[in-house]
Parts: sequence; structure tokens; C-alpha cells
Amino acid sequence: MPEGSLDTEEQTSRANSFVDLRLVGADAERAGQLLDMSWNPLFVYDQPPAHPELEQKLREVIRKHHLDARFEVISPRIPHRRRINQALEYGRGAGEIQFHGVWAAVVSGVPVGESLAVLGERMSPPDQSKWKRVLVRCNSQSISRSGKGRTCRRGLCSAAYCGFRSVGCVAS
Repeated sequence: MPEGSLDTEEQTSRANSFVDLRLVGADAERAGQLLDMSWNPLFVYDQPPAHPELEQKLREVIRKHHLDARFEVISPRIPHRRRINQALEYGRGAGEIQFHGVWAAVVSGVPVGESLAVLGERMSPPDQSKWKRVLVRCNSQSISRSGKGRTCRRGLCSAAYCGFRSVGCVAS
């Protein structure tokens, strides 16, 4: 994270010390699905360098299900744009990604130079000044997603699960 991104130098330093992890082994994908730490089950991003609770959770999963999987620290860390590419590849054009625990939707094939419909739903009182959901309609094709078993409309991406965050699109 660039200096000044967070409130203090200590917070920025801590965030920059984090590591990205890849699950490897014959059963890596299944173990990642059972861990349910990220949409792409082979990666867990932005973890403290020492992550004993996460390691313990993985040990329990592999013991209980008799799996072959382990974490490998990725060095250097995976840049955000590459995370986007990985999510698009894994999801065949659409997916989710995390940046220090904040999720974002990614979708390919977003029209460039066209107006897009933006739909919003406000939170219930007393938080009605915040957005519960913001959707950007890019097109009307349907897709199914494996993993957590969700079905969504391609190009209908949500943002702002906690107040309003920004919605941005990156052409692929």
C-alpha cells in the first residue's frame, strides 16, 4: 500500500508486511473450497506473515477429509491487477476478489464508451443514508458459477456491502 493510504505509518507498514498464500497439493482446490476463505479456492490473499489460526484451520480440514494440501507463500505478492485476471480466468469471465478483506466483483466484457444502468437499494432505517446494494447492468447474459453454487447475471455486479464504496470497471 502506498504511504498515506491508511491513517498511520504503522497501519501501512503492517498491511505491507502481509503475504499471499497459494494452496498446493493433490487436493488443493477441494481443501480451498472447504476453507471457504476466498472465491478462488487456490488463493488466500493479505494474511499476516504468521498465520497460525489459518494453518490450524487447514490442518483440521485436511485431517477430517483426508486431503493432501498445504499453503505456500507467494513471493512477491500478487498485484491487484493479476488478482483480477486470476478471478476472471477461474470464473470464466466473472468473479470476486479481495483486497485486505474488502471484496470486489470483477467482470469481463464490460462495454466501453456506453452508458450503463446503475441500480441501488438503500439500507433500512436507521441506516437509510447508506447503500445496501449497488448494481451495474453491463449486459443480460446469464452465467452459473461453481464453488459456492451461486447463479448470477453476467455483468450485473454488486458493490457496497458496507455503506457505499466505489464501483469501477477495468476492461479486459
